[in-house]
Amino acid sequence: MKRKVVFVCSYCGSEFKTEGECRAHELSELSISQADYEEFCKLRTALKITESNLRLYDEEKTRKAYEAAKKAMSEFEARTMPFDKWKEI
Repeated sequence: MKRKVVFVCSYCGSEFKTEGECRAHELSELSISQADYEEFCKLRTALKITESNLRLYDEEKTRKAYEAAKKAMSEFEARTMPFDKWKEI
């Protein structure tokens, strides 16, 4: 038995053989560059980590780190895409 993996675009349903092709297509559908997407993922991860730390250790230091991560994410979204396309990712 052979297994065949197919990647499907979340927006238009196009099928691709590799994950990279599918991601590139989805990013073009959203009008987002690969570099912006990677930066968005880093900022989102940092925000999730600081939010988790804030829940565990509600101290001034963790609150400041969380606010800084939140500010960085909102500045990035405003700079790269002033509308709500990031909510779709």
